[in-house]
Amino acid sequence: MDTAYAYPHGGGGLDDCGTAAAGHATINVPLPRGVNDAEYRLVFETVWTRALDRFRPDAVVLQAGADALSADPLGKLALSTQGFLAVARRIVETSPRHADGTPRLLATGAAV
Repeated sequence: MDTAYAYPHGGGGLDDCGTAAAGHATINVPLPRGVNDAEYRLVFETVWTRALDRFRPDAVVLQAGADALSADPLGKLALSTQGFLAVARRIVETSPRHADGTPRLLATGAAV
């Protein structure tokens, strides 16, 4: 699959697993240009469910950059704001929980 468009500098290929330290996991799923809400959600649900089952994380870090949105000049995907928020909501809903029920989740984003 052509990932030459991927940010940054063509990264994010299927074999690009980052640096895996003990207790950390990186999963890359290169997607073709123009992936829409339905396509992204299908891939996300498949990967996310399996990752939660396999790794059983104590906490989740959500890097919520906006480059997947159709309006972002750096991105090549075609997610709507509603599609992006639906995926973020799903991550919050399914993240591990503290004893009081709040998610064990750190959300970060890109500064503009």
